[in-house]
Amino acid sequence: MRTSILILIVASAVALGLSLTAEANRTATELIEDRTNLAFVFTSGAGDFGCGGLSAFDTTTGEVIYRGPHHLGHSQVATNSSLTQIVASWSQGGKGTAYWLDASSSDVSEWFVRTLKSPFGTDKVATKAGVAIMPDDDRLIFGEKVGTNTGIGRYQLSEDPGADEEFFGPRHGFWRTDPDSPSWIISAPRGRNDFVETDEHDAFVVTEDAEVYILDTEIMAPRSASIDIQPIVIDKEGGSRWVLRGLSIHAALAQNRRHLVTNRWEKPELNSVDLTDHKAYTIPLAADLGTIGGLAFNWGWNNPGLLAVHAGDKIAVYDYQPPDYAEELGRVSIPPPTDSYNEKEWPGYIAWSTDGTRLVAGTKHEGNEFVVLSVESCGRSISTSLFVSTCESEQAIGYGIVTLNGRAPAPSDLNQPCPTPYWDAALDPFFALPTVRLFLPAVRREE
Repeated sequence: MRTSILILIVASAVALGLSLTAEANRTATELIEDRTNLAFVFTSGAGDFGCGGLSAFDTTTGEVIYRGPHHLGHSQVATNSSLTQIVASWSQGGKGTAYWLDASSSDVSEWFVRTLKSPFGTDKVATKAGVAIMPDDDRLIFGEKVGTNTGIGRYQLSEDPGADEEFFGPRHGFWRTDPDSPSWIISAPRGRNDFVETDEHDAFVVTEDAEVYILDTEIMAPRSASIDIQPIVIDKEGGSRWVLRGLSIHAALAQNRRHLVTNRWEKPELNSVDLTDHKAYTIPLAADLGTIGGLAFNWGWNNPGLLAVHAGDKIAVYDYQPPDYAEELGRVSIPPPTDSYNEKEWPGYIAWSTDGTRLVAGTKHEGNEFVVLSVESCGRSISTSLFVSTCESEQAIGYGIVTLNGRAPAPSDLNQPCPTPYWDAALDPFFALPTVRLFLPAVRREE
C-alpha cells in the first residue's frame, strides 16, 4: 500500500515537472516529522501548483517539498505552534477568501488546501489585512468585512467546517476598526512575560491609520486607547502627499512582548512602540538603506533578539535598543523583489529560521522568489546561502513567510556565543537563553 502511494506521488510530481525522486521523498518525510528546518511561504503568480499558493521548503538545502494549488491574491501568513495549520489572508480582488493549508499529516500527499469565505451573506475576508493564530492553536483572527463594517473576526480552527464546505465555522466575535483596515496582526508565540501586562489572549494590531492596539481576543475589545504612530507618507511631485496603506505596512513584535516596531517605507525610520507605557518613538536608520518593508525579530536561540529589515535590494540586521535606538550590525545586498507587470522594485517579506541562524527573504533572481541568508558573528556577518523558487512563472512574487521561530524549545546542549539582549532579561524560561545585562557594545547617538 505504501509503495503504491509512493509510486502515485512520484508519477504525479513528474507530470507537474517537480522532478521528485524516491530519495527526495524520504528526505521530505524526515523534514515533515521535525519541521525545524522548514519554511512555509506564499507565492503569487499565474501558473499551476506553487503559484498563487502556499509552498514549503527546506531552509538548509532549498528543496521544495510541497507546492499548494493555485489561488490568486493572498499575502500575509499565520501558523500554529507546530507548523501544521497555515492560513494566508486575502490581498487583492473581489473573492474575499482565506487560504487554509492543513499540513498535519506526516505524509505530504495528504496535505490539503481550502479557500474559505466569511460565513454570512456578503461578508468577506478583508483585502490587504492581517491574520493570526493565537497561542492556544485554535483561535483564528483575521481582517474581515462584515456588512459595511471593517474589523477583525474571531473563529476556531477546531470548528472545521469540513473539506466540502466553502465557509468558515461560526464567528465568535468581531471588533470594528472602521474606517481603517487592520493591516498587521501579531500573536506572541507563547504566553505572558512577567514584566509585561499582556497575556496569551492578546493580539497586537496595526491599522492603516497608523494606530496600534492591544486586542483582547477573549472579549474582542482593545485593552486601552490606541497608540498613535507615524504613518507611511510619500511626498509626490507638486507638493501632494500620499498615505500608503495595506501591503506597504509591516510590523514585528520583540521577544519581551513589550516592544513593537513598524516600517515607514521610503522614510529611513522605524516606529518603535512601548506597549506597556503606551508611547511611540521613531528610530532613524541609515539614509542609504532604501525603502523599508519586512521586519522580523529573532525569537530563536541563536542570534537572539536581533531585528532583521528588508530594504528591497538590501537586508540589514540590527541590535534593537528600545525605546528609540537601533545599531546596524551588518547588511548584505540581494536582488530586490520585482513586479514583472511594471518592473517596479519593492521591499519584501522576511522571517528568521527556527534556530535563528538563517533569514528567509523575498527576492527576484533568475526565476527564484526567495533567498536564504546565513547570519553569523552575532549579526555582524550576513551572506547569501541559496535561492529558492516555488512558482515557475515570470509574474511570481514571494509574500508571507512563516517558520517555527519562537515556537520550538532550545536544545538542551545549547552553546550560544551571542548574549541575550539586556531588555529581554526576563525571558520566558521556555527559551532557556543565557542572561546578560548588555547585548553588544552600544554606540549611542550624540545629542
